[in-house]
Amino acid sequence: EEILEVGVRYKSLTLSVSLPSSANLYDLKDVLNRRTGIPVVSQRLIGFAIDDLEDHFPVAPLLFDGVKLLLEDLRPSSTPPTVPAQSTSPWQQRASPIVTPVAPVAPATGDLFNVNLITKHQKVVPELLRFFGACEIDDAFFTQSFELRYGYSHPNFVAGPWVDFYNRQIRGKEAIFVVNLHDEDDNDNAFFCSLVLARKELQQFFSTTQIPFFIGQITPEMCYDFQNIFQQPMKFPCMLVIQNIDNQLTVIDPILGLTTYTDVLERMKAARDSFALQLETRKQSQYKVENQRRELQEQDEAFNQSLRVDGEKQELKDLIVILRESKKEAIAQARQSVLQKFQKLMNSRTPVVTPIRVGMRLPDGSRLNQVFDRNDKFELVLDWVSGIVAEKLTDETFLDDDSAGFDVISGDEMDSMKVFPWSIEHYELVLSYPKQSFTVQNKDSTLAELGLGTQAMLLMQRI
Repeated sequence: EEILEVGVRYKSLTLSVSLPSSANLYDLKDVLNRRTGIPVVSQRLIGFAIDDLEDHFPVAPLLFDGVKLLLEDLRPSSTPPTVPAQSTSPWQQRASPIVTPVAPVAPATGDLFNVNLITKHQKVVPELLRFFGACEIDDAFFTQSFELRYGYSHPNFVAGPWVDFYNRQIRGKEAIFVVNLHDEDDNDNAFFCSLVLARKELQQFFSTTQIPFFIGQITPEMCYDFQNIFQQPMKFPCMLVIQNIDNQLTVIDPILGLTTYTDVLERMKAARDSFALQLETRKQSQYKVENQRRELQEQDEAFNQSLRVDGEKQELKDLIVILRESKKEAIAQARQSVLQKFQKLMNSRTPVVTPIRVGMRLPDGSRLNQVFDRNDKFELVLDWVSGIVAEKLTDETFLDDDSAGFDVISGDEMDSMKVFPWSIEHYELVLSYPKQSFTVQNKDSTLAELGLGTQAMLLMQRI
């Protein structure tokens, strides 16, 4: 009769069971009872082509090539059964010169293995990037090998140079991705590939979410590097869920050791939701910061604009003060010039030979009288009138009638600069009979040439 060789994995032990081809599940469990101390009724075997079978089913039709079974103890957690001494697993044998393996941990009820060996949200140091760079594997070869062994259901594997993968899909992006460190010689990887990665549910999840799934090949010597980076010994299978925000890589969930596809799926969904929440929180925070920055900028601009306006107003006021003082000085100089000319006129008078009595009525109603010679030029009359007006006014009031005045500051503040000195040029001297008017244009003519008789009454009025 043909002999069946059945491989069974229990915790850190790999058991090889030889059975006749006619053996059923009970026969297999009976052998395992003798090897592990677990009663038949408390055993659960995972890895058959069909799940939840009765013990009378034959073993041979239920197996498929290259896959070992997992043995689970269904008894409540208590003192672990005494298990015959067994050599360590292959990966421990390879890594033993470098890393001291962690002793198997008794699983809680419903869990196959303790998978939380690395603290979540551990920041990835630059050494990890170099570590991943050393884990390159041929993409096409790995995918083809996987599909030949476990079927076509699997995540969309990404392999090849790590640098190309990182620069193309991760760098500069807000992304979540998976790095699966694979060891071809380790038996746990076969279980993990067949019972987890080959599940259609996992394929559908990664296909829907478009989360990259990078495959890396690890060597025994690299276990020491892994331990230095994470301060934990290497354990297969090794599936690291990593996020990238602002080019800061963070391991948000390390899945180490054998587990079920449902556990992986739930943890991937939790990692995806946590990542999305972080992005939303970060977005809201950035939006809030941006609003605050914009408000502060607008306040600064308004304040600076206010300062500029105040500064311009002050500059204008200062300019007005300067111009006002300049105007005052110019008008005062103009009055003094008129007075000097008037004093010179009065001091240089010669005896009158042919007199003409000239009467003058000013715009304010006051009257003046002065005797001139018929041969005097009309300019003397103009200087005489200008001198009398300059004596009546002051330096601040020696202004033309149309001048705005120094104290006018309203609307356009430059109105206060519309001031100019009083001048005889803006007036005419009118003879009532015969009707004639004289201006500065007649200054070079003599009084006789202007037709003035022995006496003349002139009215000074605005032109």
